[in-house]
Amino acid sequence: MKLAEAYGALGLRAERPSEVGPAIEEAVRSGRPAVVDVIVECEANVYPMVPAGAAINEILDQGEH
Repeated sequence: MKLAEAYGALGLRAERPSEVGPAIEEAVRSGRPAVVDVIVECEANVYPMVPAGAAINEILDQGEH
């Protein structure tokens, strides 16, 4: 969040599922660049994902792991 703010963007964090929608709505309403940091459990297997240290073209979907 601080890095986003250092570049003039809005930095938001959602730590619970109930906070995700409001954070995205605030980002859209702001009318400026925004970064929404969504905290998830590492066991959540959120897809698509880019493995740590991999390039963006090495993205995984649910069928590839």
